[in-house]
Amino acid sequence: MKIHYVTLLVLVLSCCRQETTESDYTVFTNVTLIDGSGDAPITNAVVVVSGGRITAAGPMASITYPADANTIDLTGKFVVPGFINSHGHVGDVKGIEGGHYSRENIIENLSIYARYGITTVVSLGGDKEEAEALRDVNDSVPGQRARLYIAGEVISGKTPGEATAVVDKNRSMGVDWMKIRVDDNLGTSPKMTDTFTRPSSKDHTTLAIRSPHTCTI
Repeated sequence: MKIHYVTLLVLVLSCCRQETTESDYTVFTNVTLIDGSGDAPITNAVVVVSGGRITAAGPMASITYPADANTIDLTGKFVVPGFINSHGHVGDVKGIEGGHYSRENIIENLSIYARYGITTVVSLGGDKEEAEALRDVNDSVPGQRARLYIAGEVISGKTPGEATAVVDKNRSMGVDWMKIRVDDNLGTSPKMTDTFTRPSSKDHTTLAIRSPHTCTI
């Protein structure tokens, strides 16, 4: 048996393409809803969308919506919440080729994530100034792309001073957290000690740490 999954974000996007009435409501019917709460899947469920937002979801018998709503039958399909990529890198790659970092490519990468049902991306390093403005629109992000959270440049350096300069640059960008690489990056840089972590931890910045071993800050 072939099982189809549809994310809630994809449903929101679909309503923009498939509306055939003047109603502000699009209702997806006859779905199996997995709401992410840990409860059992809800069969014969409906999802109600208005203004690009999900306004109601649950068993068909308990959900009301306007009689003139545009309805889309999703019999045989499953609806799940949007997925979160908690460790990604955005903006540099086209296909499998790197070196393409730009605002346009960030948007394209986030659009690809959205089409695969990933609604939020945590970018852990390699983020430049072009990403800052896109991160700042998370509360009003268009439905066509995933939301973005950034870490800025990965903190590294041969001296504490070099690492501190990276921290200061990231802080000026207003990053959501910072990433420290304490391994040797496959032999391409010296390993970092706790001396390097202090500039970023003293102001209570959230740290993401890449290390082959457990470490304490």
